[in-house]
Amino acid sequence: MEKAPQIKGIKESEYPILYAMIKKNMIAYNMTKIRVKILRYGFNAGALSFFGDYLIVTKKLIETMDEEEIEAIVAHEFSHIFNRDIFVRRTIILLFSLPLLYAFYSIIHYRTNSINISAAQGIILFISLIISIYGIKVANSLSIPQEVRSDREAVLRTQNPEAMINALFKFYSEPFTRNKRPSYFEKIIESFEYLFFYFYGFTHPGSKERIEYLELAKKMLERTQVNGSRNKNV
Repeated sequence: MEKAPQIKGIKESEYPILYAMIKKNMIAYNMTKIRVKILRYGFNAGALSFFGDYLIVTKKLIETMDEEEIEAIVAHEFSHIFNRDIFVRRTIILLFSLPLLYAFYSIIHYRTNSINISAAQGIILFISLIISIYGIKVANSLSIPQEVRSDREAVLRTQNPEAMINALFKFYSEPFTRNKRPSYFEKIIESFEYLFFYFYGFTHPGSKERIEYLELAKKMLERTQVNGSRNKNV
């Protein structure tokens, strides 16, 4: 006997549409347990698959998106969860960080035994640091095809490419609907974010690229439906 999906963190009576979409995707992906976190601030959704499966959604997103758009977003995030995307990226970062961890261990070991650190060890530590930083860039570059795949899977599962496209338009137009001018502190944080992405690469394709990929997924869906109709008529 199959276990009923366990959705923790939200109540069905409080978020009926979101709850129904989560349950639908859990059945589709044959998942039994997930924890949902509703954030009060921001306008986004995310997924974690590291020591458990988590879906993160902001309250504003739930209030802004319509039912079909919420379904598309949830399907997109479930693709990340099912494929353990965040686990893959964290594993890559960890593997690239192993030389740095070993270098730190060696330095602590030598200092504990009152042995001076040599110039060679200092060079090894610096090289290990560069390798570790490069690992973040590699992991970020991997996230772009993961996003494209999740968009495509959302379209193929919901059979509604327009909903995903409309959701993206709302995501990218949201900054232009703000009435409150950002503070200097917020712009400082944003500057550091841009600096980070400049060195390590962006984790998501641009809006133009994502919509182009979605249009391709739409054509794939239309061709699949046409071929399916032909097979039925044969």
